[in-house]
Amino acid sequence: SYDLSSRTDTQVRQSSSSNFDVLVPAKAKNGISYNVFSKFELSGKPLTLVNTDDTSGGVRGTGKADLIVIESNNISLKDQFTILGSPADILFITRSASGKLSCEQCSFDKVGRVTMAAATPSYAKSAKTINSVGDLSTVGGGKVTVKGLVSPGLQSLELIAENIDTSGTIDTNLRAENHPESGMII
Repeated sequence: SYDLSSRTDTQVRQSSSSNFDVLVPAKAKNGISYNVFSKFELSGKPLTLVNTDDTSGGVRGTGKADLIVIESNNISLKDQFTILGSPADILFITRSASGKLSCEQCSFDKVGRVTMAAATPSYAKSAKTINSVGDLSTVGGGKVTVKGLVSPGLQSLELIAENIDTSGTIDTNLRAENHPESGMII
């Protein structure tokens, strides 16, 4: 379930007759889409994020973002997160030391880089849009938990917190082979 904050124009479309939920993120400004939730729980159904200007499946995107920020004090990822349209980086962030940020058997598709942070960013908490994320400073007592993550093609997984708990298989499936003429192929 997803509870939106009043500070965002993000849309979540859920239907009991659909095999997945749809997230239409806030319009990108300077390549960054900033989305604030009071609760963000991905469980039971995959979530497809629309990162395009095109209409696809009756859903109109709000523009392409290079970075999609999902901020909440309660982030729980227990299913597949897919981007429809242009791939983008995702920043999941909780600012609270008592906030929850966990990934249990989660996966990502068409996502370049995933950052999970229990941290304070340099942008203002009251912002509706941001121009840059800036530096992230860990929150005292903040914790990120990853219990199993399989994401073929994920370029980077970053965990930023004072406390990090990992278990199970964590596989970003990056494989490199020697190129016959020199160098590596990823």
